[in-house]
Amino acid sequence: MVTVPMYAAGTQLGRFVLEAPLGAGGHGTVWRARDTLLDEEVALKVLNADQIGDVEARQRLKREVLLARRIQHPRVCRVNDLHDIAGTFAVSMQLVRGQSLDALLGQGQLPMARALALIDGICEGVAAAHEGEVVHRDLKPSNIAVDVDGKPVILDFGIARAPEQSRLTAPGIVVGTLRYVAPETLESANANARSDQYALGVIAWAMLAGEAPYGQPSSAMALLQALEEGPRDLCSVAGQVPRGVADAVHKAMARDPLHRHASVEAFRQSLLLAVGETSGRFRSTTRPDVIGTQVIRRGRQGFDGPSLTNSTVSGVRQAANVPVVAKTPWRGIAVAAGITLAVLVAIVVVVASDLGQRGGAGAGAIVAAPRAPLVVDSPSSPSA
Repeated sequence: MVTVPMYAAGTQLGRFVLEAPLGAGGHGTVWRARDTLLDEEVALKVLNADQIGDVEARQRLKREVLLARRIQHPRVCRVNDLHDIAGTFAVSMQLVRGQSLDALLGQGQLPMARALALIDGICEGVAAAHEGEVVHRDLKPSNIAVDVDGKPVILDFGIARAPEQSRLTAPGIVVGTLRYVAPETLESANANARSDQYALGVIAWAMLAGEAPYGQPSSAMALLQALEEGPRDLCSVAGQVPRGVADAVHKAMARDPLHRHASVEAFRQSLLLAVGETSGRFRSTTRPDVIGTQVIRRGRQGFDGPSLTNSTVSGVRQAANVPVVAKTPWRGIAVAAGITLAVLVAIVVVVASDLGQRGGAGAGAIVAAPRAPLVVDSPSSPSA
């Protein structure tokens, strides 16, 4: 069912002038709008007319703002504020210029290097949300934008939850998009961080293979039956995908949450290590010996799933074949000595240069260009 926006382009809502609708859903319409106070374009999610008096719908909007503002990361759409404009509730947020991942995938299979780079960025954003104790619960290609620089931005925390928040969905009601919903959510409707990881695994599988692992299930029962058999081997569908990458993706899609990666960050690190071992093109900036430290800090029952321990983290390191680097006092001494030597050499070079070329023109000044602000162009349709 297509939702007809209750406003027309050019309408002014408080400080915002609506310019063009970007998407619509059961609860609201997202507009490209101009903030006349700050003189900049934003995305503005406005509650639909039939939702204005709905207390629960207004609570959802408020919760979306509170949860999204916990996350400060360039791979997550920035939410600015909640506005009550003469009884009309709206949320202003970052406007991302680009297209949805769904639209990008519709243009054909992505080159593997680009697909892996996008997966890496998406995992970074989701890991940041989990660090803020926020479970998205509706990860899918239409809720991920790809900006003009080719970087992914995660959108729409409309049905996200945090452990301490009360449930707004009736018990037993499954939220999310069926193809990306984790098996445990279908069976108990209890989503946690590992449920988001499952959705990421399905997205990664589809991006690398150029097709969905399970097709389009017609019902939760049909999907559960498909899950019994498991997805096809990724390498058999896309022969260019390294075996280590395929294994990491399949592990994220494990039916049993306990058989998945310890965290989304651990999933990301496994992908980086697998590709790095294959070609060296993907190298993580994160030290391999600290994989899983987030899990030790944040292993809480109900959020990450069953509580995780130090032994679980050690298992992640062993599975990834990552050496644990022991800390020694000699390392610090060696680093300090190296820095001191480098400074002395630099001083000698500068003095010699100055004595030999006094009065000469200096090298051209290097000016760092200001970094352009990340703008979000096409937020997806609001989720229920």
